[in-house]
Parts: sequence; C-alpha cells; structure tokens
Amino acid sequence: MPLGIVVGGFLVMLATDLATPPEVFLAKETFGAGDVGYGLLVSLWGVGMVLGSALIAALGDKVNLMPAYFSCLFAWALAFAGAGLAPTFVLALGALAVAGAANSVDNAATDTILQNRVPDAFLGRVFSVRLLGFGVAEVLAYPAGGLIVDAFGPRSSYLITGIATAVVGCLVLIFIFAVPTKRI
Repeated sequence: MPLGIVVGGFLVMLATDLATPPEVFLAKETFGAGDVGYGLLVSLWGVGMVLGSALIAALGDKVNLMPAYFSCLFAWALAFAGAGLAPTFVLALGALAVAGAANSVDNAATDTILQNRVPDAFLGRVFSVRLLGFGVAEVLAYPAGGLIVDAFGPRSSYLITGIATAVVGCLVLIFIFAVPTKRI
C-alpha cells in the first residue's frame, strides 16, 4: 500500500495541477472578475484547504483514512468539473473551495497512512521519494495545463482536469487494492 500511495501521489499531482495554468484565465477572461477575482479564486482554494484540515483534525481517529482518501479524490474531480461548468463566478469559487478542502484531506490522509504503515527507518526515504514525485508531476503538469488551456480554453481545461483526476483516482484504487504488497 505505501507504494500505491507514493505512486498515487505523483499521478494525483500530475492530474490536479493541470488546473493551475487555467486559474487566471477562468477568473479574468471567462468570468471577467479581474485581478481581484483571480486573487479571490486562489484565496477560496486556501479557505477550502483550511476547512479541510480543520475537518480532518476534528475527526481525528474517527475517520477511516482509505475511504476518506478516495472520497476526496473523487470530490476533487467533481469540484474541478463543477468549476468548469459553473454558470457564475460565485459557483466556480464554491467549487474551488471544495477542491481545496478535498486537497487538504487528501494530504492529511495519505501522510497519516504512510506514517502508520512505513517503518520509522524508511519514513524519511519514502517521504523524500513522495515529494520528488510531486516536483516531477508539477514540472510536467504546468506546461501540459498551459497547452490544454491554450487549445481548449479555461472551462474545458477544468473539465479535462476533473476527468483526469477521476481516472487517476480509479487507477490508484486499482493499484492499491489489486497489486499485492508486503510490509517494508
């Protein structure tokens, strides 16, 4: 399972970070919200991150982390699609706040799963590889997201990101539960 979480982290980052380049275009061009609207858009993502972190902290050990992880992946996918389909800027902001919340619960769940399943002697190495995967995913996702927004526009970019995130969620689910693993 730790391998699935680490590989999944790379794939999730690769899919979800496709939405970074179209952010500014969604706010400024699609909705005409200007610079302040763009600032609000990224701030509402942050508000979602704070609320998701508060939720997972409040729930503590009462939450089963694997279902929380996968629920968040699919909520994140739906939120991206919702942002792309939103008829108003306010609804797009709400969708991106949900995406931020899903992102933070995903982060807490996967970090905790790894901390619980990886022996202490390997924890630093596993997290180093995980963070390396995040960096590589960002290097690949940002230019790809730029090409997607250039080719299809901001709304379609969010829909594509939502679909990619859902597909990755399915792949990670299959990988974690279908590939036999042994404890490190």
